[in-house]
Amino acid sequence: MSDTGSGYSTPTSGFMRLPPIVTSESDRQFLRVLNDYIEVELRKVNPEDDEQRYIVYKTAFNKIIEHVTAYQPLLTTIKKEYEDTIEAIKKAQREATFLHGKLKAMASEPSTIRNYRKRGDELEERVNIVKKDNERLHNQLIELKVKRMEREKQEKEITEPPKRELKKDHRLIPGERFTDKELLHTKLEELDRQLKELTISFKTRYVPKTRKTELKDNLDNKVAHRDMLLRQGQFYKAKRQRLKVASEAAQAYNREKPPHQTVGDTVMMSLQYAAMQAKKQREAVTHVEDDDVQLRINGRTPLLMFCDALMPSAGSENARPDARLSLECVECALYENRLDLLSHWVAQKRLTFSEEIGHLIKDHCKCKIPCRCSCQALAQNVFIKLKIYKEAIVCLLKQGRVKAGLDVVRQRCNFSREDYEELLRMSPSIQLLHTLVEVDNKGERHLPIGCAIMNLMEQNKFDLALPFIQEMQNKPSKDDPHTSAFHAAVLDDHGTSLHEWNELVHILQDQGYNETAMGLLAAITVLQAMKNALRTSQEEFPTLGQSENIDVLS
Repeated sequence: MSDTGSGYSTPTSGFMRLPPIVTSESDRQFLRVLNDYIEVELRKVNPEDDEQRYIVYKTAFNKIIEHVTAYQPLLTTIKKEYEDTIEAIKKAQREATFLHGKLKAMASEPSTIRNYRKRGDELEERVNIVKKDNERLHNQLIELKVKRMEREKQEKEITEPPKRELKKDHRLIPGERFTDKELLHTKLEELDRQLKELTISFKTRYVPKTRKTELKDNLDNKVAHRDMLLRQGQFYKAKRQRLKVASEAAQAYNREKPPHQTVGDTVMMSLQYAAMQAKKQREAVTHVEDDDVQLRINGRTPLLMFCDALMPSAGSENARPDARLSLECVECALYENRLDLLSHWVAQKRLTFSEEIGHLIKDHCKCKIPCRCSCQALAQNVFIKLKIYKEAIVCLLKQGRVKAGLDVVRQRCNFSREDYEELLRMSPSIQLLHTLVEVDNKGERHLPIGCAIMNLMEQNKFDLALPFIQEMQNKPSKDDPHTSAFHAAVLDDHGTSLHEWNELVHILQDQGYNETAMGLLAAITVLQAMKNALRTSQEEFPTLGQSENIDVLS
């Protein structure tokens, strides 16, 4: 059966027939290169790893699809069917692993309930032992009190007072130390040294108040003289410019000597033209804004020079600039990135602080936690002086000073659970997470671990949530070294629902953290088993918890 024309149709059936795969020497060369590529890549990968071998053959298949244009639809369909089948197999394997772990956990649930019942009996026995010890100690205490009362009664019956012993007085006689020559000589040298230091300090650091007035008058005179010289310079500069224009116009007239025009006419026309150009230039300059800070003098803008010159006169509280002017000075310093000047102004109390200044400095920081540019420290000082402690705490947390921030919370604030959640949203960090979910000195947790993790998930902070969970799983609990801190925190979390825990497990699996998801699933299963055990024990023995006040979950 031969091909006729370009349609590749058969004479008997009339259907389109695909062209042969190998039709030229280039196709044979392509097949040889492809086989060599497959052999080289297979030698590079692990022969027992099916995933890597699949990637090699998948890449080779893609190259064949790109090379054989006529078979592209058919080969693409075949490739899609293989990929769907492989993906279905992988999904089934993941589900089988997950269901196997869940089935294993559910299978161990009856033994867990039996162990907790046994633990409840042991605790009840220990309570009885403690009660007996308390009664024995109480009886011993009563006996000791009786013996003490008898001893005190016998001591009161003794009528003879005890003999008093005379104590020797080793104090110096008044005035005795003023007769010691060495002591007086040492004191004299110390006073002479202090006198010299005060004299030098008086001569070098302090001057009479009249000297300040003289210096101010001298400065005013020099400023007036400088302004007069500037005006003279501008006048002479304009005069020189006019003479230069007149000279150049006269020289041009002498070179050309145009008819019907004198030298005076040429000079006058040139001066008028120069005056018109100068006027246009002045009008263009007046369009520039007066507060344009882009002009720099010695590396500083005029506005920053004004702010820096204003601060030395703001020593007292009454001489400080008002809130609006202080805000403008802070904006200028931040715009020029002069945090050294701003730190000096804040430390010397040269500004009138306001909440807007604190937020402006805090928002200028672009560092990741912890802050390295000192903006958060400056904003913290401002908020502390204004007694806005919540914002000051946020600044401390952004500096990485979690302990100091929570100390301020205990001393100055009364935070609720919502406040701690807001702190976590404003300045999330792994150190803050550990501090909030761990048990404090009072035996309490600021936030349940489920609430903290869900808070991070809502902000898409996977880079913090996943390492935090792994660190908690690798860290032993304070109460039981054989139990992880994460397991203990999950058991103490009574606010997170089972549905929310399951959502977190699915998220961890989707991100590829299967081991972490299995650890969380194990903790959830134990928590659910404990709740079921408690509910069963309450149904069977309704008066046990009420009579003995035993908390099975603890």
